[in-house]
Amino acid sequence: ADIPSKGTGLGSSSAFTVGLLHALNAFRGQYVSKAKLGADSCCIEIELCGAPIGRQDQYAAAFGGLNLIEFHFDDSVSVSPLIC
Repeated sequence: ADIPSKGTGLGSSSAFTVGLLHALNAFRGQYVSKAKLGADSCCIEIELCGAPIGRQDQYAAAFGGLNLIEFHFDDSVSVSPLIC
């Protein structure tokens, strides 16, 4: 199936990038934290591919679930699970 990647607003390209990175690291026998998956996915999509997007989709895909994601001025990111 095709993955929509041209501004659909569904976060599909970010979910694909996170999943691909996770699979490649698992293939190499390496554990990568959710935070690193989010950061690395941002680097690929924003810096390497030059996509004019935010970082929220990558972190949402990397962490899963319902979270409060805060982006700070020093480029750090805080993720806190929201328990209902």
